[in-house]
Amino acid sequence: FWEESDSAAHYAQLAIDGYGQILKDDPSGVEPIELKRTYSNLGIACRQMGRFEEAIAAFDQARSALYLQQRADAQDPDFESQFRQWIAARPQGRAVLVADIREVADSNTALDYAKIYHNLTEVYLGMNDLGLAEGSLQKADRFLAKLLADPASVGQAEKYQQAYGNWLWATWSQAKGRYAEAVSYCDAAMA
Repeated sequence: FWEESDSAAHYAQLAIDGYGQILKDDPSGVEPIELKRTYSNLGIACRQMGRFEEAIAAFDQARSALYLQQRADAQDPDFESQFRQWIAARPQGRAVLVADIREVADSNTALDYAKIYHNLTEVYLGMNDLGLAEGSLQKADRFLAKLLADPASVGQAEKYQQAYGNWLWATWSQAKGRYAEAVSYCDAAMA
């Protein structure tokens, strides 16, 4: 299992490096959403190997890429300069735009934000940092609430993410010693 995760991390990093070469010549050659997916895959692989700091950095990059995709979709005139700034800063680690993210999700990005925060929750649970795990779960819930507000638009992906969130809340509650609450979340996850 560890070898599979190591290979996944290796290939995700190769993909990121490949995108980087393209982006040096032509920032329009790669859409931010492609980088979001690749950084998410890298984060998951690092998390599975217990490389938690690397996982957090990768998910931070995924958040920044998703934010930039929103700016591109909105035809923000500052998008290209922000994208170039982000590309230039990538080798230094965490994305410089993370602190500036407003995370105003629309129907196209709310699910992606929820997924990133659920993945971060797993990292924090692995680190036994229940405070950060709780904060991450609360942020994921905020984005899920946007999705679930209109039952007519809720599909299998949204239902799965909601169930996954309940399972993570159950895990968090169990770690806090709140067992009745954990059972309640388990029941909700299986509903």
